This record gives sequence, C-alpha cells and structure tokens, in this order.
Amino acid sequence: MSVQTAVINSTADHEETVQRYAKHLGKDKIRRQLFDAVYGYSKTPRSLKQIMKDAGIAPKCQQQAQNQIDHLAKHKLIAWQDNNGSVKDGARKLYFKEPNVRALRNEIKKYADRPDLAKKLATKRGPQVTIIQSVRSVTKTTLRKRRHLNVLYLTADPIKSHALRYSSEDGRLALFSSL
Repeated sequence: MSVQTAVINSTADHEETVQRYAKHLGKDKIRRQLFDAVYGYSKTPRSLKQIMKDAGIAPKCQQQAQNQIDHLAKHKLIAWQDNNGSVKDGARKLYFKEPNVRALRNEIKKYADRPDLAKKLATKRGPQVTIIQSVRSVTKTTLRKRRHLNVLYLTADPIKSHALRYSSEDGRLALFSSL
C-alpha cells in the first residue's frame, strides 16, 4: 500500500470509466460514507467495523453497510483481501483503496453528484456531435483571388524497413504547391 502505482488506461476510455464508476457510486448516503472512509487517510486495509467507525455509521446499520461495501467491492470502487489475522475483530475481509479509483475519486464524486454532467460527457461510445449550420463554400474564383496557397506536408517513417520514397513524392508536392 505504501508504493504508488501509475494509473494507465491503455484502452483510452477514461471518460467511460469515470462515468461507470460514478454510476455505481451513486448518491446512497451509507455507500458514500463508506467510500469516503476507505479513501481517507488510512493506508492499511481495514475491516468493515473499523470503516463504519471512521465513517460515523451506527452499529445497528451493519447489514446495510455490509451490503453497500459489497456493492463497492463488486464494482471495483474499492479492493478487498482476506483477513489473515491482521485485524482481530473477527472480520473475514479487509477493504482498502483501489489504485485506479484513488487517482480518479474527485472526478467520480463530481459525476456521481451531477448525473446530468455525466450524460453530457463525450466518450468513445457516445461522442458529442456538434452540427455546423453554415458552411462557407470555396470556389475556384475565390481560390484564384488568393495569392498563396499554403500546403502542409508531413512525413513519418516509423519503420526503417519500409522507407518512404521521397523522390516519387516530390512530384506530388510540386503539383500541390503550383495550385
């Protein structure tokens, strides 16, 4: 737990991940208190009783707290491990911070508080599309009035075995620049 881990999302679906976590966190009061207690200052895994005490949840609500902490663990908002005698209160599981969620917890809480913002969030599966009402048309006469036509020409050669043939490309560049 004392080692910091890098948060890397190789699938590039950061927004969808935050949106999903926020949906599962929701606005349930006990779930929020447990989430905040797990992501508090403690670095060691703790039992449900310890987390409830830190969250200020009454012992009579233990079954509700157990249901909510199981929900958080099921949806990977917190992590858990078996208690191998490190906590002596008879708990079977210990709960601790999930490294990926720890880095995103402020965003998750923001979108959990405001589901309308989460719906407006542009994602890979739900991109936000803006429709442009007016498009300026370009004709040959407007192009002739311009003195210069700027053409950006970029090349890349990431693999040396498939080298680009610059000599054959120069003819096309000359064609573009003469317009």
